Amino acid sequence: MKGDYYMSTISAVGKYLTRQAKQITKYGEKSVERTSVTDNMLNELTPFRRLSNKKGVLSDSNYFVKKFETETGNRFLPQNWSSLSTEEKLDYIVKDRYSKLVSHKIMGKIKDNPEEHLYLLNKDGDIAHYSKGDMGFCDDAAIKGGTSIHNHPGYLKTMYSKEEVEYLQKHHPEKLKGVTPFSDGDIRVSLSNGEKSAYVIDSQEHKFLFKPRQDIANSPEKLKEDSRLAIDLIFLGEDAFPRMEIQNAKIHKSNEALAKFEEFEAKQKKWGRLFYSNKAKNRLWENYLNEKTEALSMKPFEKINKGLKELSEKFGHKYEQLS
Repeated sequence: MKGDYYMSTISAVGKYLTRQAKQITKYGEKSVERTSVTDNMLNELTPFRRLSNKKGVLSDSNYFVKKFETETGNRFLPQNWSSLSTEEKLDYIVKDRYSKLVSHKIMGKIKDNPEEHLYLLNKDGDIAHYSKGDMGFCDDAAIKGGTSIHNHPGYLKTMYSKEEVEYLQKHHPEKLKGVTPFSDGDIRVSLSNGEKSAYVIDSQEHKFLFKPRQDIANSPEKLKEDSRLAIDLIFLGEDAFPRMEIQNAKIHKSNEALAKFEEFEAKQKKWGRLFYSNKAKNRLWENYLNEKTEALSMKPFEKINKGLKELSEKFGHKYEQLS
């Protein structure tokens, strides 16, 4: 059985290379400008990418064009959609499908990372840019008409140790449940750079999609609407999270609880369990994690997630939690 699988894989690769060579001869080789994108990334994420300038085609032109228009909606079609030929529309549809496939494959790759990773696709779905940030930030970069994909490590990857996560997942899984959707900065970058779509995945594998409306691109109305949305996004974040003095007090209580646990643990190691029992140690550990999960509550992010959807609808954009 394994031999059959390998033979079929080799055969598929051979057919792909032969077909690509013929298409390059006929249509010319595609040239893609890339920044910090390695061959290893391309081979892992898009091993069967199109290397020629051949346009995308579909079997039933009228059916697929009408289906795409209905599913996409007038607000999210390119501004010049009505002036495109049928062949150009089919090429756009094929490349839009490809962009979605590549985006989901990238999200699957970066979801578990403790730092943010950003990939940018150009309008054809080609991987054009990659950058790695830290646990809370990556480049404010985007491509006009393209797609951005990045991850949000969230508290699970950045603020808890492996032991803490394992304990909470076993005893208090409800305290870890939550989402880490787009930030207000993510939305502003997508809008200001004229992206077609943006994706983010958090460390609990929740996927989010933001699609800016395209029907008012490059218009004075767009600038006005984007400014209004930016202001609303600021208020959304301020309303979702507790005031600074309240948050600082919660963090202080968490740190105090940790200090008590560590002090008890040190005494137990020095004097033994006869005087410092595991039962008392576990109580201190439990109290510390209670205070920490209260300080790092996921509830504000749930509120932001709901607010992003409401604001997107208000201004005509599309915001969706995919999983």
